[in-house]
This record gives sequence, C-alpha cells and structure tokens, in this order.
Amino acid sequence: MNNVAAAWLMEQLTHSPLWVSLVPAAVGLPVFAVGLLAGALADRLERKPFLIAFQALQLLVALLMTLGAWQSRLTPLTLLGLLGLLGTCSALVVPAWQATTPRLVPKELLPQAVALNGISVNLSRAVGPALGGLVLAGYGPAPVFLLNTLSFVWVILVLWRWPGLARTAPSRTSLKAAVWAGPRYIRQAPEQARIMLRTGLSAFCGAVQGALLPLYSSQTLQLGPSGLGLLYGCIGFGAVLGAQFQAPLRRLGWDRAALIASVIFAGHLFLLGQTRHLAPASGLLLLGGVGWIGMVTTFSTAAQMAAPTWVQARILSVYALVFQGGLALGSAFWGWICLHYGLATSLQAAALGLVLIQALIPWTRLEIKPVHPVAAYPQPQIPVSPHPQAGPIRVEISYRAEAQERSHFLERVHRLEALRRRDGAYDWSLEESIEHPGLFRELFWLRSWAEHEDQHEHAQARDLELLDPLKSYREGGAEHYLRV
Repeated sequence: MNNVAAAWLMEQLTHSPLWVSLVPAAVGLPVFAVGLLAGALADRLERKPFLIAFQALQLLVALLMTLGAWQSRLTPLTLLGLLGLLGTCSALVVPAWQATTPRLVPKELLPQAVALNGISVNLSRAVGPALGGLVLAGYGPAPVFLLNTLSFVWVILVLWRWPGLARTAPSRTSLKAAVWAGPRYIRQAPEQARIMLRTGLSAFCGAVQGALLPLYSSQTLQLGPSGLGLLYGCIGFGAVLGAQFQAPLRRLGWDRAALIASVIFAGHLFLLGQTRHLAPASGLLLLGGVGWIGMVTTFSTAAQMAAPTWVQARILSVYALVFQGGLALGSAFWGWICLHYGLATSLQAAALGLVLIQALIPWTRLEIKPVHPVAAYPQPQIPVSPHPQAGPIRVEISYRAEAQERSHFLERVHRLEALRRRDGAYDWSLEESIEHPGLFRELFWLRSWAEHEDQHEHAQARDLELLDPLKSYREGGAEHYLRV
C-alpha cells in the first residue's frame, strides 16, 4: 500500500519512468549497506527488543512521510530519502523475522511454514494495493501513508505481548567475525552458492514488473490510482492462489518447481508487453502472481533448509541482500531500458532473461540436503583456556599414510579445506615431512580462541562421511598454538 502511493506520487511529481523505477530501488538498495550486519545482529541479540526498536523507528519515518505529503512538502529526493530509511530498517529486521520461522516449526514442516508466510505477505499485497488505490483515488497519498504508520503501531503491540520469540544464545565471537560468517559459509557450501546465484538473477529480471507497473497502468491502460491498486491486487491474489500448489509442485523436485514457476512468470511478462486492455492484463498479472510466489517460495525455502542453526540468520541476510539487491538493481536497469527503448521492450527483454536463466540449471542444480548438527569434535582439553578473543590460533593435526594409501588419503584430506574454512578458518595448508615421507601435518588458522571453540560445535552429520575415514590416519590429538 505504501509503495503504491509512493510510486504514484513520484509519477505525479516527475512524469519520468526513471524516477518511478527508483522508488522500489530506494527501498531495496539499503540492503547492500546493512544486510550482512543485520544477520549478525539477529544471531547475537535478543530478537524481541531488537524487532520492537526498529518497528518504532519505521513508525517515526512513516509519520514523517505522512506529514510531508499532507503539507505537500515532499520532493522527489525527499521521498526517495524517506523510502530509503524505511528500506534500511526493513533490511535490518528481515533476517530476524525469517530466522524465527525455522525455530517455531519442525524441519519437515518448514516448506509449508514458508509458503504460509508467503500467503500472508501476498494477502497484504493483494488487499493493500487495492485498498491503497481506493484511498489514493479519493483522498490522495497522505492518508495511505498514515495507514502505513498505524500498521507499525499494531506490530509493536503484538511483539510487546508475544512471549514466543526464539531466544538466541550469546555469541563469543567478535561482531566483525560474525558479520562475515554468512558469506564465508556460502562460499564454501556449493548448495547455498547455487541458491544465491539463481535467486539474484531471477530477482533482477522479475523486478521489471514492480518497477514499471505504475507506468503500464497510467500510460498503457490509462488507469487512475484505483486501477493501479486493482492491478497490484491481481498480482497478490495470484500469489495466494499459487501458494496452494507449492507442496505438489515441490514434489517434482527443486529445479523443476523453480523452472515451472519461472516460465509462468516469463510468459506473463512477454504477453503483458503486447496487451493494452484491462481484462487480459488483469488475467496475466494474476498468472504472474502464481509464477512469482513459486520462484520466491522455492528459493527461500531452499536457503532456510540448507542453513545450519548457528549461522541461519546470517545466511538469510545474504539471501535478503541478494534478493533485494537484485530487485533494486533490476528496477533501476529496467527503468533505464524503458526510458530509451520503451515499456514493451523492457517487459519482453526481462521475460527473455528469465528464460535464459533456466539454461544455467545443469550447472546450478538445487540439491538441498537438510542440515543436522552432530558432535564430531570433542572440545579441546586445555588446562588454562586462553581469553576468548586471544588469537590468531593455529591448529595442527598429524596424519600418517603408507605409500599404497597415499593417493586415497590425499584425495580425502584436501577436501577438509572447504570444511575448515566453512566453519571459521581463514587459512589452511597441508605439509609432508621431507625426512619422514608419509608423515603429514594439517594446519589451519582461526582469528580467535572463541572462533575455534565455536568451530567444534559447527559439524554436520554429512561431514562424518569425510571425517570418520580419516581417523585411521590420525597420529595423536590436535595441537593448538597462540601467537605471542
């Protein structure tokens, strides 16, 4: 509702497709600045006061937008600035909201829970724009901004009275280390990297719909604000309808579910570029909502199911960064394309881009395996433990492999590098003794003792397939060294 009013106001202030496309960009771009920090804060801080504080800040910004619109003092730059503040607050709280869901439901029910979240979001997307369009048509943008302000009051009251938010254990690592844990994990976990790549590319192409719909409504269909609300409502109701088919669609496999949803969304974009009448446009946007919820739910569920609990909010912050960043960059890009080549060309080029993305599936398959933590490493038995922030720490582990086992051993032990780096190491190496061939020493470095202790708690059940066979080559326990 707020975005509809903001986009419509921007169109009235500037009559420029580029300025209108910057409205969703202003909401999405702040995720680049604070996305990683948001995940670290969500994993470190108590979530209830954290969420309440930022909801209150959003309430204040929404109130400023309301007053500015009421007094006709909003300029294009002021409007973008306030939208950017709302986007910043939203980017800071999204990982905390998303990481709460997996802690409220069993793992096997997570896809249904994510789909249910999608239904609630898209119900608001269906009812909000339609209601916003009606209010906008009758009273202007200020009352719409006021309704958005009041919505934050309701959320704060619910959070204040609700005791069921998941509590997070206090972190022993530094904030800087926590911020980079999510990107580091994704870099060493191919299944997460593939999810992020597919998400970013799909969001970039899909952004054309939200960025250019106000222009399509006013310039192609010649509709007023209530008509724009109707079009947004069609998208939202399509998404609600599409959510009902997510469970059977998911049984076809992650890749097929994403493929079908992407083709549906691409088809609606291509046909929309050739449609100049309200009735067929409404039907196509309904179909687009079905495809959009299919794409978003598939990628979001995959990211959550493949994320371990200890770094879940930080992985989801990267997901939000990739998704919102793709939307923001795509919005600006398709606005520029529209300015120079026209609206129909923008819609059809984005549709072609979505189809081409599907050609990457053989190299970016979504092979999702749920993560199950396991106690694979005992905590080091140290007479006097170093200070948690003492470091760097070097860990040495010795192995012996006979000549006939050498190639088999080396193939396995080199796979440890990705595992060590995934769980906190910033460097890794393997050495062989010159005087005693067959005697190997694995070395890896961590920035602090706290990170090494946490590393012992990050093992996953599937890691045992690699770790257990290497136990027969071990010679003694691990040695720990602290730089002095």
